[in-house]
Amino acid sequence: LARELSLDAARIAATTLSDLPRLGPIDLFVHLGNSAFPRVSGQGRRNIYICQCPFSDGGVDLAVHWEKLRTYQTIYVYSEFVRNVLRGMISAFRFDVPIEILEPPVPIGEIASNRPERLTILNVGRFFAGGHNKRHDVLIEALRLLVATGVDAEMHLVGTLHPHPEHLSHYKQLCSKAEGLPIVLHANASPGVIDRLYG
Repeated sequence: LARELSLDAARIAATTLSDLPRLGPIDLFVHLGNSAFPRVSGQGRRNIYICQCPFSDGGVDLAVHWEKLRTYQTIYVYSEFVRNVLRGMISAFRFDVPIEILEPPVPIGEIASNRPERLTILNVGRFFAGGHNKRHDVLIEALRLLVATGVDAEMHLVGTLHPHPEHLSHYKQLCSKAEGLPIVLHANASPGVIDRLYG
């Protein structure tokens, strides 16, 4: 992870939730989740919940986890769309926890004025099977249609690829679909490659 994000992880140590009390008082606790309500109560003096996508587990989600949200001072989401969906899911519980939008920290370089005439499409999203996958297959088919109508275009699909058999098989299927098209799949691309593609 440190290599992928160009981070210095020398002072980062993994621990378990049950071992947190051994660390002493925690100044800032950040919980990252994919549900409307956090799975863990806030453990620090200040607690932030980052809700990537507010999936609901129905009654179990509400009954078991909704009170945990009261232990957080702020909720962060990645878009206005997610904020609206999350507000709708938790409004009945009268929570007054602010929901802020955390813009993805993607540095965008200056756009070159001498860009080529060819249309370049860049999509960034993990390569994984099942669930809420990023539907790279639909993007590939869309480019196939564009090219068939005479549009001079190319597509770059960038994302992390985890080494589990189902994800590797899904990625292999995407590569087969893209065969013969002006599509490049960049699995686990280095920061340098990503910078070049954004440029």
